[in-house]
Amino acid sequence: MALFSYVPAPDLSYLTRTIKPTDFCVSLLTIIIIVFILIIKMLRKERKHSVKRDAIFRALTGTNVHPGAQWVYDRLKPDMPDLSLSTVYRNLRLFQEEGRALCVGVVQGEERFDGIIEPHPHFVCSKCGAVMDLPRDTAETLCAGLEKLFTAAEPSIDFRRTVFYGLCGECQRAPGGGDQGPA
Repeated sequence: MALFSYVPAPDLSYLTRTIKPTDFCVSLLTIIIIVFILIIKMLRKERKHSVKRDAIFRALTGTNVHPGAQWVYDRLKPDMPDLSLSTVYRNLRLFQEEGRALCVGVVQGEERFDGIIEPHPHFVCSKCGAVMDLPRDTAETLCAGLEKLFTAAEPSIDFRRTVFYGLCGECQRAPGGGDQGPA
């Protein structure tokens, strides 16, 4: 019995065949197309469909209370027991980054969001924290004079957020309604 058996040399003849220029171009073109598709997907930040994300977006756009994450969480939790508050925060931030939601600002320690992305003014009650949409022409009338001032000074305005603060009608009618400040 031999300790070493004879192993035939592998057939390497395929290495010596000539590669046609068309084969090389087709392969290179295929690689370029795949890379291009991957880059487009990365730029679009395509995400998998998510039932939770859809529900959070519907909750945001289906109300005019300008909710915070806790409000959305409280509304969805009974129907989605595995929903976490961090998922709601993460998705609200994602909607904002994608331009599908706006941050109204921090009201009574909680960041509040708006599903209406067209520019419009808001009113924030200094007592109860209610956030309300105001008609767009309210701010436009008030800001018309400011725009003339800015035009004369020649700055370039990229963004404007108009928020009015005061007491809502309900807080004004409540006992001690004239007292401003967080409840």
